[in-house]
Amino acid sequence: MEGGLIDTACVLPMNGPNAAITYLDYAMDAGPQPHLEGEIPMQTLSLSAFTTVAHAESYQCSTAIQKSHMEDLKSLHGVDAIEMSMDVLKNEMHAGIQKRLYEKYASLGSTYRESKKTKWRKWVEKTFNRQLPEYTEKPVSRILKISNQIAADSRRGPAQFVIVSSKTLSEIQKDPRFLYVIQNREHHFPIAGQIPGMNVYINTGGRWDSNQVVIGRKTSNAGDPGVYYCEHSNNINSYEDPISMNTRIQFLSRHVIKEVGMTPHSLYYTEDMIIGKKPWWRKLFRL
Repeated sequence: MEGGLIDTACVLPMNGPNAAITYLDYAMDAGPQPHLEGEIPMQTLSLSAFTTVAHAESYQCSTAIQKSHMEDLKSLHGVDAIEMSMDVLKNEMHAGIQKRLYEKYASLGSTYRESKKTKWRKWVEKTFNRQLPEYTEKPVSRILKISNQIAADSRRGPAQFVIVSSKTLSEIQKDPRFLYVIQNREHHFPIAGQIPGMNVYINTGGRWDSNQVVIGRKTSNAGDPGVYYCEHSNNINSYEDPISMNTRIQFLSRHVIKEVGMTPHSLYYTEDMIIGKKPWWRKLFRL
């Protein structure tokens, strides 16, 4: 499958229920390496190849159609109920894959954001048992700032996509740097437009007024750290239930979404972004 958020992951076909993923990643040595007298001590960067194994998981969508309804649709409207149901199940499976990708990005991004918080902020959030949102009057500038932060920390380049709600999108569209594109509403996460260097996706399946913003870098090539969508098989079949005489249709997909790398979370960032001025007490307590 392809399209929507699936295009932001590295799509890797699986020849069996298990697949090996080999990738290149780097690591900075913990401390200065031995050096000769007079040389400047410095850290060294080591690049190594790693291999991990992806195990396919099973997902299923199914429906049942009464025989009388099939006959009515065929005779009155000329509609093939089985074919139409198959298309619906494919769309539902496609939407489910994108939703799981979104959840994976959001989870990795939350880990990265947590690592960037100060000790003072962590203490406040733990004491009052709540996550403090970020306030900004310029959402596009805020997103681009985070994109540059991802580039600096991951050392692989800036972010290439951002996922927002319909409410946040309406604020982003006010910025002159926003470029409209033709929306493809067939996907669960359509592209609404672009800001410099980034595609803007809408989370049509979530709350329209959600403040959650997920920013990430596309995993373009096999062998790069990031998120992989490994697909083993997609099978659809129909049969008649001998008891109820209804036609049952099942869509079975075997795939897995897997993060790969030493620090894959450094490629994604998740935060609750509120468009507006920061409250005075947040400024006073430097939160």
